[in-house]
Amino acid sequence: GALQAFAILSLTFWPADIVLNFFTAFHQKGHLITDLTSIAWNYVKTWFLFDITVVLIDFSASFMTLVGRESNDILQPLRSARYLRILRTLRILRILKAGKINVMMENLVISMGRQWLILAFTMCKMLVTIGMVTHILSCIWFGVGKYVSG
Repeated sequence: GALQAFAILSLTFWPADIVLNFFTAFHQKGHLITDLTSIAWNYVKTWFLFDITVVLIDFSASFMTLVGRESNDILQPLRSARYLRILRTLRILRILKAGKINVMMENLVISMGRQWLILAFTMCKMLVTIGMVTHILSCIWFGVGKYVSG
């Protein structure tokens, strides 16, 4: 169903993102760097290790799920690798990279000079932050409840 579609999307999106990041220009000291060697080296020094870790965790978790369905005897201990699902949530940290987008949006709104737009943008940002914190805390309490109940 929808969960399987999301899993497949995740298994294709993040590896594609790694490939695209080797061709994505970046700003350094006010200059746009478009040299492919510089781009690759910058990516390897910054986000590559994190991205490849997330992808490997994703593939490992998918493999463990597949192994768990097909084998009930020899590889049974590997099914206990459900902790990999927790590690997959590290992808959320990847979104922090998008923080630059937030700064750009703020600058755009401020440059328009409309006070109501600045207020609306700030309120939306606060609501999203509150929603994210609430979601994370709810997930933690859900996990505590499942752990305590068995």
